[in-house]
Amino acid sequence: MKLSDYHKNFLTLLSGNGLAQVIPFAIGPILSRLYTPEEFGSYSNFMAIMGLFVIVACGRMELAIMLPQLKEDALDVVRKALFYLKWILLISLGCGLFLSDTLSQLFESPDIKGYLFMLPIFVLINGIYLIAYNWLVRMSKYKMLASSNIVMAAVMAVVNVGMGFMGFGVAGLILANLIGMATLLVMFHKTIAELWKGVKARKGMPLTEVSTRYRDFPRVNMAHAFFDVANQQFLFNLIFTSLFGVMAMGFYALSARYVRAPIRSFNASIAQVYYSEASALVREGKAFSHLMLRSVRTMLVFAIPFLVVLLLFAPDLFSWFFGEEWHEAGLYARALSPAICSQFLVSPVSMTPIICSRQKSFFIWSVSIQVSALVLIWFLGSQLSWTVMDCLWSYSVLISLFSFATLAWFYQISSKNIKAYE
Repeated sequence: MKLSDYHKNFLTLLSGNGLAQVIPFAIGPILSRLYTPEEFGSYSNFMAIMGLFVIVACGRMELAIMLPQLKEDALDVVRKALFYLKWILLISLGCGLFLSDTLSQLFESPDIKGYLFMLPIFVLINGIYLIAYNWLVRMSKYKMLASSNIVMAAVMAVVNVGMGFMGFGVAGLILANLIGMATLLVMFHKTIAELWKGVKARKGMPLTEVSTRYRDFPRVNMAHAFFDVANQQFLFNLIFTSLFGVMAMGFYALSARYVRAPIRSFNASIAQVYYSEASALVREGKAFSHLMLRSVRTMLVFAIPFLVVLLLFAPDLFSWFFGEEWHEAGLYARALSPAICSQFLVSPVSMTPIICSRQKSFFIWSVSIQVSALVLIWFLGSQLSWTVMDCLWSYSVLISLFSFATLAWFYQISSKNIKAYE
């Protein structure tokens, strides 16, 4: 693609993603007065459990849809993704049936017990969405992706507010997420139907070549993604809740949710275009370090002033916007801001190791980061009895240092002329 095409696609996605983030921001003051910190904490814990299954729903093969040159090969990748989806559905069903009571007690969130039975529904909807989404990125259907984000955000907002007024509690937050994702499937129904038709036409064709060429996705990337979610959400939430309580988890969940939201618009827009363009360059045997630097520079324009605002004004902004009872969430946001901003410099280019066939190295590196961060917050909180704020500041500094080291490595591997997955 030419430079003008890059910016055109970026702005198309940015407009949709940006408006999609404005909607939850607009209703934020309403939700913070309809739902308690404990309910936000329980919802965050439910999402942490669900995330373990959703992140590996398709064996990470959905990410390989972008890579083949031939449509037939891409359809075979979809077939492989559906194969993994069937198995993850069965595992999530077993977890919902037999572990719901244990998990709800473990996370000190008894109000999520009944909704853990719905895990297979969440997995199925998210799995189909991931396949359709990556197929649309492959086809450069950026306008459709942008509009779908807006519709999903609007639907979730209406359901969240409506169920909050009716006193549904944490159920309102959970069901809003489910209904919002289901809405995306309705919007993508033509793409899903076309994919299903193509998959059926390929039925009986061998998957040996696809399984061999993209074997790192289920073998390495799936383990990597699972480990990341297990550490960043499941284990983090578990440790944080056990150390500081479900109310503190609620403050953390709301602060992380609304601090990440503004940057997420830029992040998602850049990431989608970056992955598409970088994959195309690699198929031609070209380096793409210039593309990586362009993406990081674009993020910096927004991240630096955003970081300054959070460091100076986060507690006051949270108290004014969400209500005085959420002042502590603003303190959390201030502490987390260096980590979140540095992570969002990495996130849009995080596909770099996948594109460069360096998934194993990235997995080892990521394990080191996540284990170090978890051990740090556990040790400071349980062994040294540090306060929640001291733990969060220490965690934030460590994550920031690791993030900049990651960017340096990404630049090094993206500077080489390679042919990936050949």
